[in-house]
Amino acid sequence: MHQSYKKLLDEHLSKIKPFFDVNFLSTPNKKNPLVKFSKKISEDTPLLVLMAGCHGEEPAPTLSIFKNYKLISNTAKKYHVNLVIYPLVNPWGFDRNKRLNKKSLNCNSNWIHKKNNQIADEVKIISRDLKKLKPKIFASIHEDDETKKEFYIFSFGERKYENPILKIGGKYFPILQDGKYDDIEVINGVVYDRHDGSAEDFMFHRGVKFSCCSETPSKQSISKRIKCNIDVILKLIEIASK
Repeated sequence: MHQSYKKLLDEHLSKIKPFFDVNFLSTPNKKNPLVKFSKKISEDTPLLVLMAGCHGEEPAPTLSIFKNYKLISNTAKKYHVNLVIYPLVNPWGFDRNKRLNKKSLNCNSNWIHKKNNQIADEVKIISRDLKKLKPKIFASIHEDDETKKEFYIFSFGERKYENPILKIGGKYFPILQDGKYDDIEVINGVVYDRHDGSAEDFMFHRGVKFSCCSETPSKQSISKRIKCNIDVILKLIEIASK
């Protein structure tokens, strides 16, 4: 079992502050405060926004960020890319290995194309903050417990950015074969233009050039998933600079 959110904050937050501006989006003394990491290189450099931990049973993306913040920061500096990171959208679920939040709401739904008024508080808080930003690229880092060992992505916008990410995923896992999987269609490892109300859908409608969601297979080794996720993040920084 991975560390609790509180232990991650206690162990890493003071170490992260020299590399990122740290802001709480909800009251810091609450049990599960939402946190944002920001790094501004300059006014005229592109912005990459990263999000992790929408689903609590998908820990590797969040752990990738907390355990590799220095590498992420240094890579952003190398490629002159501004960063905003929401490292854990669903802390309550993360601590309990539960997909949904405390109110049994999905933190990856109803960002846009709202089906009802049952919107997670985490979505309300972070979406308000996202509306202040104008990123070039947005990426939500996820995991999938339905695929056995494959990697794939959801994609919106400019398709030239897809292959670099798939190449990284392919270093660690097979790319998901073409086909229909429940209600999604995968072609060349990509589910393209699926308007499902997710965070990446929301950001595409806000005008980013490329908005995506990466999916590593959660049934595989967590150390391997963490390595894959951090390499995906580093590649996203690189391609955002171009």
